[in-house]
Amino acid sequence: MSEALLEGSSFASATVVDARLNRADLSNTDLTKSKFDGSTLTNVTMTDALCHETHMPRVTLTGSHLIRVSFVKAVLQSSQLDRITASNVDFSDARLAGMNFADSELTAVKFAGADLRAANFTNTTLSDVDFTGAVLSSKYCIFCP
Repeated sequence: MSEALLEGSSFASATVVDARLNRADLSNTDLTKSKFDGSTLTNVTMTDALCHETHMPRVTLTGSHLIRVSFVKAVLQSSQLDRITASNVDFSDARLAGMNFADSELTAVKFAGADLRAANFTNTTLSDVDFTGAVLSSKYCIFCP
């Protein structure tokens, strides 16, 4: 479903597997406790979306624009969020091990208490980012040159 206008939709507690939602507008959507395993959501726009406890492992969100999105306690392990622009996004207590944030712009993003082991922030611009209590492992290159 490329370029789908899903603004204001509710996917709360839904299970979606291997979906293709490229260039979709997911603004004002409720994805609370939904499951999007292995889905591709490249170049999507998400503004004022709720993704609390969403289960999104191995999801691709490459090139997306995220503004005021809450991923509190979400599971996004081994997902691709490279080349994203994110502002006022909350990943508090989220499971983000192995995440790829390369080549992104993150402003006022909160990672408080998040699991960021082996996360990749190569060439990412970080501004006003909160890593309080986040789990970072020195075994991996977190902020690679």
